[in-house]
Amino acid sequence: LKIAEETIPDLIISDILMPEMNGMEFLEKARSATHHLKATPFLFLSALGDSENILQAYQLGADDYLTKPIDMDVFVSHITAKLNMVQRITHKEEAVSKHIPRKPYSRRELQVLHELCDGKTSIEIGQALNLSSHTVNDYVKSLFRKLEVHSRAEAVKKAIKNKLIDL
Repeated sequence: LKIAEETIPDLIISDILMPEMNGMEFLEKARSATHHLKATPFLFLSALGDSENILQAYQLGADDYLTKPIDMDVFVSHITAKLNMVQRITHKEEAVSKHIPRKPYSRRELQVLHELCDGKTSIEIGQALNLSSHTVNDYVKSLFRKLEVHSRAEAVKKAIKNKLIDL
């Protein structure tokens, strides 16, 4: 358990019958101990093949339960399947995070963006749109977040590239 808390294992394989704590206790402690172990695939490999132990293991959050003796090809196939599942989930999370729809730009944000593209300062934009320079700066910060940029020049460049403004 200490090793699993100090590292980030790709997979945990445990027996049920172990000294000091049994596999069920280990699973409970691993799942509740640290955040990263909650998502780590957990596979039991045990001589205990009765439905009571298997059911308890799944109820506690085990991802798989294999009984001994086991064919090594079957064992490796189960391990590979669990690792592939983790990889698919990871890729899906990455893909989803890349395609999260951005919040649409408000009418006022687009007005401020247009003024930015004309090279105006916050004071000049405020005068043109009847806003305080502080409010303009709030809109600029919001635009930076949505455009994923860090400067006015980058904002203008990205706005042109994404056709958010007409030149």
